[in-house]
Amino acid sequence: MNIHTHVFVRTLIVFFIFITMLSCSEPETKVGSPKLVFAMQIGSIDNLSKRTFPGRAKAGQEVNKSFRVAGPLIEFPVNVGDKVKAGEVVARMDPTDYLNALHTLEGQLGREQARRTRAQAD
Repeated sequence: MNIHTHVFVRTLIVFFIFITMLSCSEPETKVGSPKLVFAMQIGSIDNLSKRTFPGRAKAGQEVNKSFRVAGPLIEFPVNVGDKVKAGEVVARMDPTDYLNALHTLEGQLGREQARRTRAQAD
C-alpha cells in the first residue's frame, strides 16, 4: 500500500468513529410530563378605573411669558397645562404703582401747562 491509501483509510476510520459517536449520544430534547404553572386572579379590570396612581403631568410644549414692567401679581387664573385662547387673561398685575406714576405725571403736565399759560399772558 502506498501513502495515499494509508491516508484515505485513516480518514475513513476517523469518519466512521465520529459518526458512531454521534449516533450513540442521547437526544437532547426529552418529552416529559407538562410542568405546572401557578396562577392567581388579582382582581377585575373594573376596579382599575377607581384606583389612583401618583404621578406628575408635564406639558409637551411650554411658553415662557413675562410682563414688560415689574410688579406684584394679584391674579393668576391659569394653571400649568391649561389651554388658553387669544385675548384671555393669563395674569393680572397690581396697578397701584403705575396709577401713582400716572397721577404724578398728570400733575407735572398740569403744572407745565399752567406755566405756559402764564408765560403767554406775560
